[in-house]
Amino acid sequence: MVQVSIDVDACTGLVAQLRAFHGTATTQRARVQKVARDAHCSSAGVDALKPDLEVVSRVASDLDARVTLAVLVNSGDTHTAPGSVVTFSVDGEDTPDAVKLALGKQLGARLAQNRTELQRYVDGVDADGDGKDDPMPPELMNRLAGYVTLLEKYQGDGPAATGLLMSLGPDGFLALPATVNRALADYRGKVTLPNGSTVEDDVLAQRFLRASGQLLATGVTWDKKHGVDLPYGAVAGRTTQYLPDDFGTQLAQSAYDHVGDGHGVGLSQVLRYGTYPKEFLLDVGDRLDALEQQWTKEHGDRALWGRDVRNLDLAAFGMGTEDKGGHYDPFVGLFEAMGRTPPAAADFFNPDAGGKEAQRRAHYFFQERTWDHDGFNAVAMALDAGGSVYHVPYPGDPQDAEALARWRRQAEQSAWLTSAGVHHLALRDPGEEKRRIGDQGKDSLAHLLALYMADVDRVAAGVNTPTDPKGARGIGVVDPQATWLKGYPPGAAFDVDDLNAVLGETLTNKDAATYFGRRTAEFNAARLQVAAQHYQDGTSTFRDAVTGAAGLRAYTLATMGAHLETRAEHADDHAKAYMTGAANAVGIVPVYGGALTFLVEGVLTAGGSNSLEKGWSDGQDNQVRDDEDLQWNAREDVRVEVALALQRAGIIRTGFSESAVQSDPAARASMQAWLDGGNLPDDVKAVLNDLDGSFAEGAANGGKK
Repeated sequence: MVQVSIDVDACTGLVAQLRAFHGTATTQRARVQKVARDAHCSSAGVDALKPDLEVVSRVASDLDARVTLAVLVNSGDTHTAPGSVVTFSVDGEDTPDAVKLALGKQLGARLAQNRTELQRYVDGVDADGDGKDDPMPPELMNRLAGYVTLLEKYQGDGPAATGLLMSLGPDGFLALPATVNRALADYRGKVTLPNGSTVEDDVLAQRFLRASGQLLATGVTWDKKHGVDLPYGAVAGRTTQYLPDDFGTQLAQSAYDHVGDGHGVGLSQVLRYGTYPKEFLLDVGDRLDALEQQWTKEHGDRALWGRDVRNLDLAAFGMGTEDKGGHYDPFVGLFEAMGRTPPAAADFFNPDAGGKEAQRRAHYFFQERTWDHDGFNAVAMALDAGGSVYHVPYPGDPQDAEALARWRRQAEQSAWLTSAGVHHLALRDPGEEKRRIGDQGKDSLAHLLALYMADVDRVAAGVNTPTDPKGARGIGVVDPQATWLKGYPPGAAFDVDDLNAVLGETLTNKDAATYFGRRTAEFNAARLQVAAQHYQDGTSTFRDAVTGAAGLRAYTLATMGAHLETRAEHADDHAKAYMTGAANAVGIVPVYGGALTFLVEGVLTAGGSNSLEKGWSDGQDNQVRDDEDLQWNAREDVRVEVALALQRAGIIRTGFSESAVQSDPAARASMQAWLDGGNLPDDVKAVLNDLDGSFAEGAANGGKK
């Protein structure tokens, strides 16, 4: 340990000067580079200044940390200097990382002290003996606001974040959110920040939660990279220089040991924010899962995490500005975090290649456990992430047997999880409201099912799946067979009854239905693009692709309870949304072309509700003819898809560009008139005129419940 003394005022001034110099130099450097580019001259001289400017910025940051630490140590405040020259201690050598580690520890200690003072007033303080609780002192809240600004400032700094976690430990860290939130709720007013501005109490609570989550993610990630021993992976079971290697496990245990005091909700709240190492999330999840099973075995109920709500009245006001009251359950925050780290979701739900533990978890989390408190959002996010992450084409050298085997193993992991998820969701008790799946989870499920469109298509065509020897019917993996699926990964062995139940309920959400309609059209365009190359090769590939495109549309509408003979204007809103989404995307082929790119683009958009807004074209919402029935509209979509695929393959020329047909209703109508004029080859017309059987078969398969 070394003693460090600094002149606070002088260092503060130096930091300001360094940052001013850095800002000016960076701006001038950019201007010189632009002038050099415009003049076609070399800017190598000023380009070389970048490392030096980074050093200036780093020195300013390090000095600023020293000032902050000195103030915290000597005054406990965040912005009031205790004097000119102050002294503090640093463990080990006097290095920038050691200073920030000490800063994090000191901030943790001050937060713990502040929490104790806040808790006194939350519990009730009657200093004057008048029988009434004293109000929360403004200076106490303002000090908290100062600490929150420091959390925000250092939330991305590894040493500072790790130091804070070391100082507070799992119990101290998880005790903070509930106390801070209840104190701010009792205070109900504006809080003054160190810069003199004010903020509403719920906004400050939200900033605290977000910064705490980001800080936790930073701390466990930095410790993994920079500790003497790594906390995960090859050295699991050993202790790092800073955090114990089972820190995630300890957090989960603290949530359980102190449930009723807010530690469960604290864990859930902080996990909402930040991106965590896979191994850390698995440590948290494995322990939470074991503790839930233990609680149920010992108490005969599943009301474990609800004790935080009952004891703390958290449901009355939630936490911050973004909580709807469902985050008292730590699995909600955890599964949201796994949604941002998809390999963690795949490994948690399917840790043993579809073995006993995977089967138990699928049955428990997807079929038995309640998710009403967050509308099914988190568990659906995690299922989407885990089922999507490895459902990708093989990206490597086909001669690399080891890499190929690893790809297949991971692809089967995601595919099995997807089929198990659908199977057990279908078996959920729908209850009095006849609803298995909450509305907040339908966006994620629509994304996942659309990614496995090849397997949906297989079921639509009436190809059911055998019983997997490890599980039940509808749980397992199937290899793709169709010509246009060459290079596809193993798929999900959906059972028709399971898929019909889950897909039909998922598409009761209009956004989900619209998205699934668009992805249906994209899948059809992709397979027709491949099939068009086989138009005259003497096989049934082209015919099968065309009839499959019709059957897939009819099947999906039937799962939604729609009848093909219903006029579009009388169709349910969700069925109309599906048709509109499909019609607006007719003919679209993923950017790089082919069915494999359909997969890649689908995986890249994984991540919950935002996934439904990415990668869409600018179509018009008036492509569906209200005065015609659903089958007529679907048939027209297929006709246009086929014509565009043949044109793209150079087999015919329609005179209409794809972009015009996709975005201009008048151009589309003109192309339909061109098709009505009999301009297609006779064998293509024969296929298109014989789609009634495909529509009927798809509808029959989709109507099975």
